[in-house]
Amino acid sequence: MVRRPCAHRRLPRDDRAGGRRRVRTRWSHRPRPARLARDLDALDVLSFLHRPARRPRLARHASALVRGPAKPLAVARILLAAIYFFPGVHKLARSGIAWALSDNLRNQMYWKWAEYGTVPSFRFDRPDWLLPAGGLFVLAFELAFPLLAFFRRTRPVLAALGIAFHLVAQVVLFIPFASLWACYVILVDLRPLARFLPPGLLPSRPRDEAAATVTPSVGDRLRPCVSSVLVAGALVQGARGQMRSYPFACYPTFEWRVGTEMPDLLVALVGSDGRETELASGGRGRTQRE
Repeated sequence: MVRRPCAHRRLPRDDRAGGRRRVRTRWSHRPRPARLARDLDALDVLSFLHRPARRPRLARHASALVRGPAKPLAVARILLAAIYFFPGVHKLARSGIAWALSDNLRNQMYWKWAEYGTVPSFRFDRPDWLLPAGGLFVLAFELAFPLLAFFRRTRPVLAALGIAFHLVAQVVLFIPFASLWACYVILVDLRPLARFLPPGLLPSRPRDEAAATVTPSVGDRLRPCVSSVLVAGALVQGARGQMRSYPFACYPTFEWRVGTEMPDLLVALVGSDGRETELASGGRGRTQRE
């Protein structure tokens, strides 16, 4: 914090001891904006890079690297949060807490196993309490995703929970969600890794402030509009639960409770005389994919 003296202020009355006028100096605790920005910038780099004082060049490069994509990262986190949040909302709105506590998850697993024609080695339906606990975790994870993604300290925890969630879904339901795994990079703080990079790989910063001030390009001016359209489309279609719309759609919600019976496909061969012959499925049966 920088302290600077203000103008001297003379009091209207004399001092009782010596008859001299007493002068008081008032100190202002408000630093100059430019100096405060430089101090905070240096503090931010020091806290994350732990650099020695003899490496100011690396600090300047790393500071430019981490400050640039702040707004695009915020937009990407909002879009990722919408993918998880609205399916959780529609689960509760359509099925309530019974989505997790009833036989719904067990029946959905059995449907998936019938579709793929295989049973995983890890039986998530045993013991009986494991499925309801997993269903409650899914609801809590999806509904709390925007809140956990908003704070920096909870993002690593959120990324770990998301990876565990998708691993279990891949093992139990055969749904890989590989496209979402790649998006988790926006939840990880990469600034501590910048100190291991050579300065030549990091973007350079202009030394003077005049050179840093450039005229925004057309892309820079259109970026807020594009971000607003993306966020608005994801929020509107997510709230509506439109899973088959284009170009914006809600992620599959799995909001309906399924029963113990599922539709199947019967394949029959029709001859020239009009007679139908059902094609046998074989000894192992026929999967939904076949």
